[in-house]
Amino acid sequence: MQAQPLQQPIAATVAELLRLHPVAAVVLERHKIDFLCRGKQTLAMACAAAGVTLPALLAEITEASQTVQLDWSTLPPSALCDAIEARFHLPLVDELPRLGALAERVLLVHGATDGELLHAVAHTLDQIVGDLVPHMASEEDEVFPLIREGQGREAVAVIRATQREHDTLASLFSLLRRQTNDYTPPPHAGAQWRALYAAMADLESETHEHIRMEDDVLTTVLSAVERA
Repeated sequence: MQAQPLQQPIAATVAELLRLHPVAAVVLERHKIDFLCRGKQTLAMACAAAGVTLPALLAEITEASQTVQLDWSTLPPSALCDAIEARFHLPLVDELPRLGALAERVLLVHGATDGELLHAVAHTLDQIVGDLVPHMASEEDEVFPLIREGQGREAVAVIRATQREHDTLASLFSLLRRQTNDYTPPPHAGAQWRALYAAMADLESETHEHIRMEDDVLTTVLSAVERA
């Protein structure tokens, strides 16, 4: 079955486009369009700078989606850093505060009957956020600049030194899964409670993929570059 052509407006920024359609990285790289731009560059600005119209860019992405299975390991190291930030870091800027606020609302509504459980869940979620935020900041401030400067060996050493943080996150998510019965809300849970559990399940899945991308793909790419 053929992929449907992407329609305008598909996304406001380059980062949003990549998040919605990872295969777009192939086309962006072809046009030398920066994947990240801190999430602020609009698609219109990016297309104008690259000398391509937005409809033409979307048509190329549609074609690529029919024929290309994106292999992140084929991206150059600096582009891979941009892709990781766009795919995993930027969405959490808004998502983590939203999750915290949602947990507080659920506790407020159901605290009288399920306070012990929801306090425990909120506490574990706070710990996860407390680990994720500085971990991502460390990547953006230390690891990725080293990679962009061509110091891949030093970057790999930093990544391996922080793998204990990955173990801690894995343990916290295991605890959260036990506390929430594998993110299964009780029968009397309201819409917000159900939304909270679904969002936390998504966060765990995305975090596991984020960690895999760093521990496996990024370090493999950097090691290959160092050997070349």
